[in-house]
Amino acid sequence: MAKFADDTVLISLLREEEVNHGPVVEDFVEWCDNHFLKLNVNKTKDMVIDFRKTSHSIIPTTVKGSLVDLVESYKYLGTVIDNKLNHDLNTKYSVHPDNIFGKQSDSGSGFMPASK
Repeated sequence: MAKFADDTVLISLLREEEVNHGPVVEDFVEWCDNHFLKLNVNKTKDMVIDFRKTSHSIIPTTVKGSLVDLVESYKYLGTVIDNKLNHDLNTKYSVHPDNIFGKQSDSGSGFMPASK
């Protein structure tokens, strides 16, 4: 039997000069391993919401040696959240005719890649 850690969200509060999640990600990966849950790193996304007065470069997140995609927005349980906590994308997605009538208008991936 395969079990997956679907729909899980980790939140890290970065203070002052911090540039990564610290031990939170590693602790979660270890917890999943200990509870026989499989993490699909290809479906795992990282979104940084940074309201600090001085922005800092963020160290890319890795899981078991694989780089996690950094995204600017993410669709979680049907709600689109972006890294500025702006609701425009969610409103646009929610009122799009294809979504109202049950069609999938996007690629189904639920995220938009971060701009470089």
